[in-house]
Amino acid sequence: LIGAAAVSDYRAAAPSPRKHKRTAESWSIELVPNPDILAELGRAKGRRIHVGFALESERLLEGARRKLEEKNLDWIVCNSPEAIGAEAADFTILGRDGSRRDLGRLRKEELAAVILDLVEA
Repeated sequence: LIGAAAVSDYRAAAPSPRKHKRTAESWSIELVPNPDILAELGRAKGRRIHVGFALESERLLEGARRKLEEKNLDWIVCNSPEAIGAEAADFTILGRDGSRRDLGRLRKEELAAVILDLVEA
């Protein structure tokens, strides 16, 4: 399993059944957490290989290591918000075995090949 497309962490508590028309007034939306699908799958993974992603704006490696353990992943790809919508970014892969691979700047297609090589090995 490669959890490359994360759902949003939060969703509207009460979605509106209709369009909210533009007015001069401000309005607020209450947000509630979405289920953590990758963590749920990790609890039932058995011998399957799981790879996840950690997009962090601060303490990147620390947050990624925590997610690796909490979600029962084999590898986690770390990246910063600069990767959002970019053709290339800096990536690091952490492994369950304590390994760390600093990949440097890669295009996302190149990153995909690295991930598939890890899974295949």
